[in-house]
Amino acid sequence: MKKWEIGKQYLFRRNFQIHIGNATLANKADDIIESKEGVENNNLALAMFLHHLNTTESPICPIYWCGESYDKLSDISTAISTAKADETKIVAMLKSKFLSWKFKNTKDAPGETIKIITEIEDLTAQHSRIGYYFFMYSFATEKDKHSRAPDDVFKEIAEDESKFSTKVKKPLVFKEITKDENIFYEKARQFLENDKIFAFLIYLGFKSAVLNLKNTKNGQFILDEGISDLLLIYKLFESICKDKTSVREHFLKYGPQAYLYWLQQNLRLYKFNSVAARKIESDIKNVKTGKELSINENHDSLLRIKRNLKDFTELLQNNYLLTHIGLSTDKDINGITTNNTHAFFLGDFYRIAVPVGFLKSIGM
Repeated sequence: MKKWEIGKQYLFRRNFQIHIGNATLANKADDIIESKEGVENNNLALAMFLHHLNTTESPICPIYWCGESYDKLSDISTAISTAKADETKIVAMLKSKFLSWKFKNTKDAPGETIKIITEIEDLTAQHSRIGYYFFMYSFATEKDKHSRAPDDVFKEIAEDESKFSTKVKKPLVFKEITKDENIFYEKARQFLENDKIFAFLIYLGFKSAVLNLKNTKNGQFILDEGISDLLLIYKLFESICKDKTSVREHFLKYGPQAYLYWLQQNLRLYKFNSVAARKIESDIKNVKTGKELSINENHDSLLRIKRNLKDFTELLQNNYLLTHIGLSTDKDINGITTNNTHAFFLGDFYRIAVPVGFLKSIGM
């Protein structure tokens, strides 16, 4: 166990067999060596053999893996939480499915423990770091659970044990991300990369919602059209927060197409000077949006407004200088005009041309 690499050589060269003195154990060693799993993963093979070797006279034995020894699953959890674990080794162990094998081959092992381990192993196969941290939360001792909440995000949870469950009313990570409008987008980006937080949300019971985000995100933080990663964040929190209204209100103000909602709510800043222009005004005004609609419904509605935006901007007198010095154009008769600085599409929102007033409204 201590000289792991040499141990693997001893196992596969069979030069220890004469010293075993136990035919059953020797046969199990041969079975491991000749198995597909053992051939493909020598670390798994040695871990299996050490389990059999150390349970010949005792019903249980420590968890041996790559030179490390853990008496209990909570010991692995503690090693992870205190940054003493070798993440690469732990992830490799989980991906090998050694732990589920070990407990299935342990007398009277709790079925619930095997079920949780299997879930963690399957999760690690998809998302290594999420599985790694999910293990930490799943097998933390009672006294350590609260202290292992993600740093600077779930501190308040430690103060109220009732929040540390699937009954959580509003995951505090949403509150943390949205509390400061000046750094909201930076916080949202950080959230997307924080697998420790995702693991914690899965521990709280939101696995399906988290995996939907992780498996759908495409690296496009904000898109003018289509599915962006920021949109997926809102959909995640809408699905797990009981207070869905606050999530939807925030989406309409700060979401990837929020400038379109701002435009709809501020049409009074523009003067529509022709039949064609007034038709665009009516079409935008009549699109249903609001906090009573789901994120998906609001997203679809905003894209309907987006389809009118091309014609809107073609008719808009969008030159502030010309307007400021009082030079008239055909837009005064055939298009859309404004005298309000906030109404001009001269702002840049992640390479999207947006009204200046929208940027002001979100603190940019």
